[in-house]
Amino acid sequence: MENYSYIETRKVFSRLGFALTFSILSVNVVQLIVAGFMSAVDPNLLMTDWANFFLIAVSFYLIGFPLAYCMMKKIPVAVSQEKKRLTLWQLVEYGLISYAVMILLNFLTTFLLSFIELFKTESIVNPVQQVILTGSPWLSLLCIVVLSPIIEELLFRKILLDRVRIYGDKVAIIFTAIAFGFYHGNLSQLFYAVGLGIILAYIVLKTNQLKYSIGIHMFVNAMGSLILPMLIGDGSDLLRAQIASVIVVILITFGTILIIKNRKKVELVQGDLTIPESKLMQLVWLNHGVFAYLLFSIALIIMVTVVT
Repeated sequence: MENYSYIETRKVFSRLGFALTFSILSVNVVQLIVAGFMSAVDPNLLMTDWANFFLIAVSFYLIGFPLAYCMMKKIPVAVSQEKKRLTLWQLVEYGLISYAVMILLNFLTTFLLSFIELFKTESIVNPVQQVILTGSPWLSLLCIVVLSPIIEELLFRKILLDRVRIYGDKVAIIFTAIAFGFYHGNLSQLFYAVGLGIILAYIVLKTNQLKYSIGIHMFVNAMGSLILPMLIGDGSDLLRAQIASVIVVILITFGTILIIKNRKKVELVQGDLTIPESKLMQLVWLNHGVFAYLLFSIALIIMVTVVT
């Protein structure tokens, strides 16, 4: 017979998994319904600058996020820890590391997508890139740079992380990062979202403050959705494109150096409840809720990759 604490642990992760499942399901269902309604009223509505923002705002900000919180709020949270400050240089270091990880993993994703496209007749659409290219810079600023980082950090690095950090930093970081990556629902963002999630979760665990992860998340999103696109423009000016490339290379270089330099300084704290390695897969990943979440997310990723 299983130890009672193991049963409770599996129940906790299962409840968290079901919360994420219903959240991501509601986001996609609401988007389909709202998009269908807009198309029925006027097909041109979906082509407007604000259409994607409206879909995200209604589906995630107003429904998906509150639903996840309501389903998770009764799960006990870890005892509050002492808040620690980061120096300006430490914040810059984490920002450079985050950006380097995101870009390097994005290179990997681009290579993978290029390989998959060999077997398709059409290119795979990056949903975020589509919003950036077709939408207003002001809406990108509001949605991608400001609101999404705040809401996503609240969900994954506050609400979710607070409920799993009791099992130790390693479990908390990996679980929340993978949950964050799969929540995006597309292959274009999966890998770099997981990588970014690992760093942001580590920062929150070390400082017990959400403001740093929100700030870095905003910086990373701003670079990709606002700063570089504005610098490059329509791509016709070769000099501007070269300047943008040089900036990216410099940031990646410094970020990679910092990763190598600081890799041995990483400290992971054991939790009040320790999950044995032999039980990790069974308790954390193979419970009903998390399995359902991963299964739905993978199905969504495959559908987006194949259909678009």
